[in-house]
Order: sequence, then structure tokens, then C-alpha cells
Amino acid sequence: MTDPMGEYLSDLEKRRAAQQPPGQPQPAPADLRIPYVEPHAGPRRTLVLHLVVGSGGPKSTPPVVGIDGRQYVVVWGSVAFEIPADRRVHVSVHLQREQMAWAASTLLPPGPDLALTYEARALSGASLR
Repeated sequence: MTDPMGEYLSDLEKRRAAQQPPGQPQPAPADLRIPYVEPHAGPRRTLVLHLVVGSGGPKSTPPVVGIDGRQYVVVWGSVAFEIPADRRVHVSVHLQREQMAWAASTLLPPGPDLALTYEARALSGASLR
């Protein structure tokens, strides 16, 4: 008996590997994006966040992504979100330890699909660009 989920995940890994060169963050496919849950009837776009631990960064602490104030605990790597395309969207990323740390945020203008990279470094803090 075959495992359909195992076959799907294997196929997904192959698709991801074909999209990016080795060593680069892998994009999340659009069919795996986290849906936008706030009230919004307009057009949507995809935001791919590449979440990277820089030198000496806290690898054991999962990042927390905020989309218009709603927070999602995610994993390091690439994560895709569905966001409004016709208005501004606030995006923040931080690490939740004893207190909020390595925080970075931005206000995205309306527009097409886009990708951002969040990097947490031990000595220089965090960046979101």
C-alpha cells in the first residue's frame, strides 16, 4: 500500500528543488499559502516570506509572523501568505522568548505578488527586506 501523503510531499520537494538553486530559501507553492482571514472582498496576492537564521541567530526559537495584527507561529524557511492586493498590509516578524525579540516590520503598499526576507542575527538584530 502506498502512502499518498508521502508521494505528495516527495513531489512537492522535487518541485521546490527545481525552482531554486541549492542553498537558497525555497519558495512556498501558492496552493500551500496561509489564507487571509480578516474581512476583505477585494483581489488577493501572495506574499512569500523567506525566514532565515543568520550567524549566531536563535535557531531553536520559531518565528512569529504578523499580518495586519493577526499572528502566526511558523517555522524557519519559506512561508506563503495570501494578502490583499488593493490596499496596504502591515507585516511584522519577531521571535517570542521571555519577551519579544528580533522584531522587524514593514507596511506593504498595494501591488502584485512579492517576496521578502527576514533575517535574525545574534549581534545585529533583525531585518525585513
